Amino acid sequence: ADEVFRLQTGVLIPASSSRNSSFETSLNLQSADSFPPRHPSVSGDVSFDLNLNDEIREILDRIKDILVRNKHLESEVQEYEKEVALREEMEVALKESLREAERVGIRLHRNDTDIEYLKNTVLKMYRTGEAENLLPVFATILVFSPEELQSCRDGLKAIQEGQVPLPGAAAAVDASFSGAANVFNSLTNWASWTSTI
Repeated sequence: ADEVFRLQTGVLIPASSSRNSSFETSLNLQSADSFPPRHPSVSGDVSFDLNLNDEIREILDRIKDILVRNKHLESEVQEYEKEVALREEMEVALKESLREAERVGIRLHRNDTDIEYLKNTVLKMYRTGEAENLLPVFATILVFSPEELQSCRDGLKAIQEGQVPLPGAAAAVDASFSGAANVFNSLTNWASWTSTI
């Protein structure tokens, strides 16, 4: 049987055609077993590429599904955040309504002693002009809210600075002060007259 050799070029030739030693030396013949296995066939490469493309396409589809799901979840989170913010606003409004209802209830249950105390405080304010100093007393008796108390302070400050945001109201206040002064003067004159009797 002829021994088979392979050239470095990969071409197989029978041993009978390579008897010339100089020819064998120049071609540097080697045994077929000493060469690495041949590359896959063209059809095998195509099949491998197709399988790889299918896997890539499947991965891309999964990524697309994940992105769609993530976008949907982000939309749901935004809706939940809006709902939470709305509930917080409603809670704040409800608490303020409850506080106002409590203040109204306190006002309704004031007894005659409180009304008498309020009357004396009003008289003192008109007689002395100590509106700013008596404001906390009014706020306690009438159960002012923090906003109402601050608005009164702002109004007093504006009046002290000569700013009159509501001329009609200012005129009414001036008339009230004038009336109180006249009453006070009348009471003073009456007290002086009775002391001479």
